[in-house]
Amino acid sequence: MKNDTIVIGTRSSKLALWQADYVADCLRKRYPELRVEKKLMTTKGDKILDAPLAKIGGKGLFTKELEQDMIAGGIDIAVHSLKDMPTEVPEGLVISAITERFDPGDAVVSPKYRTLENLPQGAKVGTSSLRRKAQLLHARPDLQISDLRGNVNTRLEKLEREHFDAIILAVAGLKRLGFADRITLIPGDAAEVLKTLDGPYDFIFMDAAKGQYIHFLPEVLRVLDKNGVLITDNVLQDGDVIESRFAVERRNRTIHKRMREYLFELTHNEGLLTSVVPLGDGIAITMKSHEKREETT
Repeated sequence: MKNDTIVIGTRSSKLALWQADYVADCLRKRYPELRVEKKLMTTKGDKILDAPLAKIGGKGLFTKELEQDMIAGGIDIAVHSLKDMPTEVPEGLVISAITERFDPGDAVVSPKYRTLENLPQGAKVGTSSLRRKAQLLHARPDLQISDLRGNVNTRLEKLEREHFDAIILAVAGLKRLGFADRITLIPGDAAEVLKTLDGPYDFIFMDAAKGQYIHFLPEVLRVLDKNGVLITDNVLQDGDVIESRFAVERRNRTIHKRMREYLFELTHNEGLLTSVVPLGDGIAITMKSHEKREETT
């Protein structure tokens, strides 16, 4: 570093630039007198896009050129996605900092199908990640997994140009580049995934562990649009919900108690309008009530 200037080395993809700018902003906030510059570089992994990573050198393909330039003094630090880092870094270099983790999930992106279950038999799914391939084939052994290389923008373009039924991308990358609306499925624990969503959503269908409905509700309402609709499935529990807790089998009493708490909140919250419909095992239809909110202000 010279004359209070630090040079960040980065690849030139839009996601890499977003990450480098994020680190630069963090440095400027911490050290206002510091001047931060970026040096854009192209790696071997950026140039070779027609072969799987595992066959042409693995993770180091995206870091080697930046590491060499750092050792030579051309840059002061390099910013990488942690997933692109090799297990061992070259002698003389260290991983000096790791930023706060963003959404770690993977997303299904498809122009037509909403979930993995909806994909037709033998559907063509794109990814170059060995981990993602193994997970996909564990869930759906019938899928045809095809290699998909390139940055986020390139992969989204290939989705339709190369006739993929779906592709798998990192949620964090899609959100950082403004493509959150392309996500059709985010696998993961609902309690954690809900916290990462920004919304607003016009329609939310909740069909999860019944005892968790009451815990999910605050985050669900946070991301529900002011004119949105929340549909909650299986709220009558075969009619048990109207019974005394003592009339319910002991092993079901916790779920029974939480479902009653959930329905009480939906029907007594002055900011909500809810109707319970005896369809199937019961559904609750909920909207945010603008009139009730205005009356109480």
